[in-house]
Amino acid sequence: IELSIPAVLGMVVVGFYNMMDSFFVGQMVGDVQMGAISVSYPLTLINAGSAAMLGVGSASVLSRAIGKKDENKLEDHGNLVAMVLLLSVIYTVVGMVFTR
Repeated sequence: IELSIPAVLGMVVVGFYNMMDSFFVGQMVGDVQMGAISVSYPLTLINAGSAAMLGVGSASVLSRAIGKKDENKLEDHGNLVAMVLLLSVIYTVVGMVFTR
């Protein structure tokens, strides 16, 4: 439970961010733009959830490796970088395909 608190707080902040977007867009523009914000909200949560999953999970693994002075695991952080790059490319391609 202790390790999940930062991830939960991160998701709450992302939720507030999108809620504020909805508030300001709703005050300035019309229904179509509000619809666009509503459609993008689940995608924002998926992106933030993936980032929290990778960030919190890898921070936990790397912190334990630092504590154990496990040099092999510390040098193996390339998997994290590769996963972040892969997810970034996937989200970008999906976003560009469905933007219209």
